[in-house]
Amino acid sequence: MDPWLLHVAARDGRATDVATLLSLRYDVNRRTEHHGNSPLLLACLAGHAECARLLLAAGASMEASANGTSPLHAACRDRGHPECARLLLEARAHADVADGAGVTPLLDASFCGAAACAQLLLANGADAARATVDGRTPVDLILALPEARAEHGQILELLLRRPPRAPEPAAATDASCRRPCLQTTGRAGCRADFRSRRGGCRGGRPPPSRRPLDRQRSEVHMAAMLGDAAALERLLAAGAPADDPTVAADETALHLACEAGRLAAVAVLLERGASLAALDQHGDTPLHHAARHPEVVRRLLAGGAPVVAANRAGDHPIHAAAWGGDVRALALLIASGAAEARGGGDETALDTAAVRGNVEAVRFLAERAGVDAAVALRRGGARGGGGEAGGAPPLTPPPGLTAAWCKRAAAMPPLAARLLVGGAAPSEVAARGLLLEGATCDTLTKWRIGLAALEHAAAAAVLRVPSAVGADGCAALRRAVDTRGAARVDSVDGLPNRDLPLTADELEAEIGPAAARALLALPAHFLPSCRVAISGIFARRYAAAGGEQPWTSFHFDNAAVTVNVALTDDADLAGGGRLLGVYGGAVHAIERAEGDATVHSSSLLHGVARVKGEAVRYSLILFFARAGESGV
Repeated sequence: MDPWLLHVAARDGRATDVATLLSLRYDVNRRTEHHGNSPLLLACLAGHAECARLLLAAGASMEASANGTSPLHAACRDRGHPECARLLLEARAHADVADGAGVTPLLDASFCGAAACAQLLLANGADAARATVDGRTPVDLILALPEARAEHGQILELLLRRPPRAPEPAAATDASCRRPCLQTTGRAGCRADFRSRRGGCRGGRPPPSRRPLDRQRSEVHMAAMLGDAAALERLLAAGAPADDPTVAADETALHLACEAGRLAAVAVLLERGASLAALDQHGDTPLHHAARHPEVVRRLLAGGAPVVAANRAGDHPIHAAAWGGDVRALALLIASGAAEARGGGDETALDTAAVRGNVEAVRFLAERAGVDAAVALRRGGARGGGGEAGGAPPLTPPPGLTAAWCKRAAAMPPLAARLLVGGAAPSEVAARGLLLEGATCDTLTKWRIGLAALEHAAAAAVLRVPSAVGADGCAALRRAVDTRGAARVDSVDGLPNRDLPLTADELEAEIGPAAARALLALPAHFLPSCRVAISGIFARRYAAAGGEQPWTSFHFDNAAVTVNVALTDDADLAGGGRLLGVYGGAVHAIERAEGDATVHSSSLLHGVARVKGEAVRYSLILFFARAGESGV
């Protein structure tokens, strides 16, 4: 008999087959050879509660897999499977079970936005303040997210309301290093011992805080972005600053609330004195960010928001509204005196709406200007250089993708889908058409940035550094992702990936001090006039199999500078997995050997093409936030 039939049935949710196999005395605790996964873990990972119930009734163990993932961890990942989590907790699973990196189920649920699971864990005694080995708490993880959903806000509210636990009476001691240990992991050894295996025990000193790297947003930013007016009011009343900028993009809470259309949050912020003239990294005011939300525009104008306010590209809020295409927002801005403002390239709002192809906005503005709307649209199409995307046939997702990734592929803009999923050659797609696709440049600022970068020569757009990391360092990071990485929610595509966040110290331990220092110095070689500071480091794995992340959609990074290191050779990826960038008048495939680094700014539109077949792609990413311009 095939010894893995129970694993497959549990993974696929075939409860009847699970019951039959258990009656045939299949080993309920047999583990897979490579990862050490049990049938219970696979059932919980996929959310098959009935299979989990049968396995638990048959005596399934709740021990962790080879990489430290327990069934309870698995139930709390992706969007969460609360029924599986409830069964495990009722079977006396430990709510604070931790893997080798100190990650608990609550930390996983917080990162993935599994609100129902987080609520269950807290109700069963999970420690809201328990941190990973490198010092990250559940609150830290949520505040580090580049993008967040409403569920993250719900979890944050639960965590912030949770009273802190009393301190432990004394630190535990690990006999192997004979130094006080901050906290045992619940498994063999201690956190100090874990550090000693990876480059030296820190003894009783607390692990270095990740907050300078990870806290891209504060609690105020998160509440504003999610529209939680009550939480925002409490935080501001307690003295939290209203106008602190985010680390990566210099956006205030008012910028974030306006962008998301959170009218109640906007009202709270204005009542608390938030600045209407605050500028983000592109020189956009909150009114620029509000341009697609007419009721928010109305509230800002009533509060005295500046209507004539050119950003770094020369565009005013009315141009942002013309790009967004909302006629009501345009009417409000015109009534407030914005009609004559000229934007980047001496464009009128009508010109901007025509380039974007916003027919209703063009008709509205053309009627006011006394010109023919059809003529304006033709001129706009010529200026934008697009037109290809609208006629492109929809892409048929290739075989082998999970349902979630098939759905993502079907929803992608046509040109991006052809390049990233369909494997089209970059020369087959017009770069300007790619920039004009709806989800690629959803704001006028992104369009201006991408258009400017399109004119950059290769040397100005991307710095290429061969052999930035040696073969041993690349192999060490691949092993680290395989053994210590965890399922996360990708900030670009919103679907599961496998990432391993790292501190600068941990990066040095993996690749060596000299290579780490060289990587951290690369931004200064690329943009000597821009002072930056490291804001995030992670290693990532791409794979077509197993439901992992097969590609990354086109996007602009929020980071001022990004360093991307290939941990695998492109030649080994069966023609897929290429880094694609838009510069020099075209879309380019950036071919890289193992250890090669590319350095680029936030102006580069880029993505990663689909990994094909059985190939696996690894990369190391370092983000650097702007610390100020030289001489300023």
